[in-house]
Amino acid sequence: MIQWFLGSTDSIQTVYAIGSNNVYPEINTWDTVVITLQSQSGVLITIEASWAEPDLRDQVGNNTWMVVYGEEGTIRIDPSKQPAVKNTELNGLEPTFEVIDQLPFFVDQVGTFAKTVLNNTEIPISITDGISSLKVARAALESLKTGKVVKLFQ
Repeated sequence: MIQWFLGSTDSIQTVYAIGSNNVYPEINTWDTVVITLQSQSGVLITIEASWAEPDLRDQVGNNTWMVVYGEEGTIRIDPSKQPAVKNTELNGLEPTFEVIDQLPFFVDQVGTFAKTVLNNTEIPISITDGISSLKVARAALESLKTGKVVKLFQ
């Protein structure tokens, strides 16, 4: 999703991640993680993930949201609320809101995947995009383990 917002020419360059295991020590891995990414053009991305919120361990996606801050406004995506997307543009000093309806979280993604398999058609995300995402995830894991910034491309 991040790569879609950035565009295919603006790749992730650096990854830094920190985490803790204070809420569920019995799982013996991080239960709270913060990842900071920087793209080639300098865009900063922060990802926060945690199992610390009570009663959400069996409700994947119910507490997933995203905010994109741009030069012309802010997009807020919160699938727990319908309509899920609000586009906020600064018009002078007062923000304006445009409400955009969205399918429930993950429904469109799963539906597209199913249609691709059933109809034997091309997937909308390339293998290159998948590999790029995997590289970022592996760099985040390396940063969690070492405590250092990981550079993906020199």
